[in-house]
Parts: sequence; C-alpha cells; structure tokens
Amino acid sequence: MIRFRYSMIALLSSFPALASATESPMGLLRRSHARVNQLLLKERGAGAQDPTTREEIKNVVNGFLDYRELAKRGLDQHWQARTRREQEEFVAVLRELIERNYVKQLRDNFDYEIIYRTEEIGGTEATVHTVVRVMKRGRPADTEIDYKFRREGDRWFVFDIITDGMSLVKTYKSQFNRIIQRESYEALVKKMKRKLEED
Repeated sequence: MIRFRYSMIALLSSFPALASATESPMGLLRRSHARVNQLLLKERGAGAQDPTTREEIKNVVNGFLDYRELAKRGLDQHWQARTRREQEEFVAVLRELIERNYVKQLRDNFDYEIIYRTEEIGGTEATVHTVVRVMKRGRPADTEIDYKFRREGDRWFVFDIITDGMSLVKTYKSQFNRIIQRESYEALVKKMKRKLEED
C-alpha cells in the first residue's frame, strides 16, 4: 500500500499568500504563519471545527505550494510519458491528498514554536532554514526544516521541503517509481484515489 507520509510538521509554517518576489521567502513564512495561527485560534475559541476555516487555510496553502512542480519532480522521468490530461489528473489527486492530511495535522499539532534561522537566495532559487519545536512528554523536541523555493515571475513558490535531511520530493519519487516499476502508472493513480476514499 502506498504511503503518502511526509512530515506534516514540516508544513506547519508554510502558509504564504501570494506576494511580490521583493518580499523575502522568510518574510512570507513569517507573515503567513501568523495568518494561519489566527484562523486556528479562532476555530479553537469557537470550540468546533469550521469548514470555512478549513477552506481558508487550504486557499493560503494553494497559493504557496507548487503542486504541479511537486508532482512533476515526484514522477521524474515518468512525467513526460504522461498525456496532458494524465498530468492534470495526477496533480489534482496529489493536491487533494496533501490538502486533507495538511489540515488534519495542523489541527492535531497546534502547540509548536517556529525558529527562523537563515535564508539563502541565489538567483531564482532560495532556501529558508527553520526549526519547529514541539513538546513531547513535557520535553522540547526539535525538527529541522529547510524550504526550497523557486521564483516564477514576481512570486516565490515552495517546490520541496526537507525535514531532518529527508526530502519530500525524493520521498515521493521513490514511492511513485517503485509502484510504477512493479505495477504500472495506472496502478499508482488507483492507489492514490483509494487512499482518498479511505480518509
């Protein structure tokens, strides 16, 4: 069974709305993290999960995470072999999987602290180094998270997230390629859709 496991904690601070490339990637992380925190606090104050809050969070994330680039890099050499319709379908299914897990993990892991370390910008790519600190059994536990950005026009997008040295793109690439090689591309898509039906 395919596992779409990636550290959702790695996405806890990844919520920038669309913005000019003149605003640094780190600035986007800081500003947008504050917005999502505001939404979650409002929902917690109401004492119930709110579908509107879920959609607002998804909208912020969808303006930031480049699902198409993630799908393309994840499929790697198999991407070009797909028709335009197949590519669009794959992006849509992957996006829904990420969205569902994302919002769920946000609600389950609300108590955390983000430490912004450094930012490296070189041309149209950038990396922001952060640490997410959560409390486990009364003790702080740190997770190092690097966000890989690319600039398209006047906007920054994340195309990979590296959690304690583990790349989201490489993880997907390994999972996708293994299933395609052992079975087929069609089998991969069926497994992904089945996962959506289970949740």
